[in-house]
Amino acid sequence: MTATIYEKSGHYYILVQWNEHGKRFRKNCATGLAATAKNERKAEKLRQQTLVEWEQKICPNYSDILFSDYLRLWLEEIEPTVSPSTFYEYRLQVNNRICPWFDERSIKLVDLTAQDIEAFYRKKLFEEQVKAVTIHRYHSNIHKALRRAVQTGRLRQNPADNVLMPQKQKYIGAYYTVEELRYLLEHVRGESIEVPVTLAVWLGFRRGEVIGLRWSDVDFARGTIYVQGSISTRCGRKTKSADAIYYKAPKTPSSYRVLALPHELATYLHDLHRRQQKQRLLSGSAYHTEWSDYVCVDSVGQLIKPDLVTRNFPLLLERIGLRHIRFHDLRHSCATLLLEEGASLKEVQDWLGHKNFTLTADTYAHVTVRARSKLAATLSNAIVPKPSRASGEK
Repeated sequence: MTATIYEKSGHYYILVQWNEHGKRFRKNCATGLAATAKNERKAEKLRQQTLVEWEQKICPNYSDILFSDYLRLWLEEIEPTVSPSTFYEYRLQVNNRICPWFDERSIKLVDLTAQDIEAFYRKKLFEEQVKAVTIHRYHSNIHKALRRAVQTGRLRQNPADNVLMPQKQKYIGAYYTVEELRYLLEHVRGESIEVPVTLAVWLGFRRGEVIGLRWSDVDFARGTIYVQGSISTRCGRKTKSADAIYYKAPKTPSSYRVLALPHELATYLHDLHRRQQKQRLLSGSAYHTEWSDYVCVDSVGQLIKPDLVTRNFPLLLERIGLRHIRFHDLRHSCATLLLEEGASLKEVQDWLGHKNFTLTADTYAHVTVRARSKLAATLSNAIVPKPSRASGEK
């Protein structure tokens, strides 16, 4: 590798040249110095610094690829390694949110700095009002892509390692009180999303786990229910919406779990199964038998789609006069109810299928007012002894 100084338009420039895999590369670097005798020593110092910088930058698989083009290439590389739904989200984020900003600036992969990434985040935060939690999602993919670039010899170090990240505001999920949950269960009867809502309230399942529950996962004899997978959606390359439904195994071993089946829910499911069998006989050939093992099906045996649940849930709440929460907040409601009734965080972790205890502790560290009151009463009873009956008579 060589670095030489030359003059152009009255200024000093530095030309860096090197060979890589039989190919000749050239990089012109402006010094910002006027081509005068006074600046000769400064130009020479910059030449030496530039040579060191480029010697550190050049990797075995160096190329002039733009960072945005590299992100698209990274997407192709990881597609076989992630689930279709995850890839769909990655592709949407990279192509629609990240790449356009870097495309406009034509920043090459080897020239990318932490300051470039920070500038992109500031643009999103302050001009487009994107939330900090979304910035962290962007950073997750950018960091993974650049880490892969280091692994494959395209970069010597990961510039995302040195990025200053905005602080995330802790999200505390909304939840219903036990009275609101009872009201919801009473008024959801007969609705198109009755079964998914009922299961979410009783079991605290994720949306995909609710829709993915199969009759073969329910053991009435033992009073248990197994979580062995979930329903998800994928978006094909030529489609704009996630329209294909498929069953997938859980991402982590902790999501596989066996729960005790509440007696009231067991009764509900027994009745539901009988109704579905009766409807299947009445519908004859019109009944969709491909989903016959699934609990969440409509009157003709068609699987209730996840997106339908998400769309119809707020409409249901408005119609029956309950305050708005997300469908996923029924999961928070179930967990909060368990904690209020004395369950430990470890027990709730196992019930929800959280990967680790920290996630459960962080999510539910806001212990409700009712639970705090119980703790305060426990302390009072322990520290301040109650007067005995004998002392009271005196």
